[in-house]
Amino acid sequence: MGFTRLSNELLHQARWQSATAT
Repeated sequence: MGFTRLSNELLHQARWQSATAT
């Protein structure tokens, strides 16, 4: 029941990491 939230959190983290990696 928390798959959507997990996916969203993962996406957000990946995006944040990508932004900080640049």
